[in-house]
Amino acid sequence: MEADFKLKPISLTDDPYPFNIKAAFEQAKPMVAEKSYYKKLMLIENGSHPFCLAIAEEFGCSCTLYYIPLDMLLKIMRNKKRKAESRLLVTLCAYLYFIIKIPSYTKGDFISGIYDQFREWVENDEEQLEQKDLQTARSALNAAEHFARRFHRILSHPSHHEKWQQRHDCYKPKDLLGKRVLSLSRKFHALYRKYPSRKIYDQFNCVQFPDEYDEIMSADQYISFVWTNDGWLGAETVNYMNDSAGNYSGTEAPLEYTIYDTPGGRKPENLKFEKQLFLLMDDLVTLLYDLNDDKD
Repeated sequence: MEADFKLKPISLTDDPYPFNIKAAFEQAKPMVAEKSYYKKLMLIENGSHPFCLAIAEEFGCSCTLYYIPLDMLLKIMRNKKRKAESRLLVTLCAYLYFIIKIPSYTKGDFISGIYDQFREWVENDEEQLEQKDLQTARSALNAAEHFARRFHRILSHPSHHEKWQQRHDCYKPKDLLGKRVLSLSRKFHALYRKYPSRKIYDQFNCVQFPDEYDEIMSADQYISFVWTNDGWLGAETVNYMNDSAGNYSGTEAPLEYTIYDTPGGRKPENLKFEKQLFLLMDDLVTLLYDLNDDKD
């Protein structure tokens, strides 16, 4: 640790274990804080060692908006040529929604509150929008509200993950996009089989421990099912997040640890699930748009 952070030598006490570890922790904590704002020295329990030093660092996901657009999924569901693909996409979205518990505006999470604020603004400040823009805003908010109930019923149904493998076995892709859908669905299914009980928040915490009156950006502010990423509603949602981002002193995110129970420290793969999940969610959003851009 001294080499990693170029710390002053830490003087070990003659106290018995674990009091010597606690003493080293008290010496090193302010030194680490001076060297890195985004890393925090912690005392953790680690298998054979009830107490050992560890550096916690936020996994770099909070700079991206992981917004999964349900309007794109709806368009695929309505495409008669993509019925088989839509079943697989609904299945993996149900896994994210029902099993992993990804936040969603359909469940009254953070994005739902933003949509409510937009609704209030549109209805109470009509003079701020031209008539055409007013109609566009109302139409987007009405669609979000209407389909929220429908998607909650669809994605909450437990039969999706029960029939997941069967849907893979029955599906025969006819083109490259179909092959991509099957490949992505299999990757999500493999994640589910490997981590059947994992939820999105299992490893989430905040590196920064703010003052009493500071605010933390919660995970449901940047990870969520949304109605749309496009048009008036999509743009206003992103603008809202950009405008409010500077008000937060820290971010709720998965934490990655370097554990110093051996010389030089070691970094266990404690975020394998999260790293795979975020990559797959990126791929899902890209695929939803690619399927809607397909003209065949």
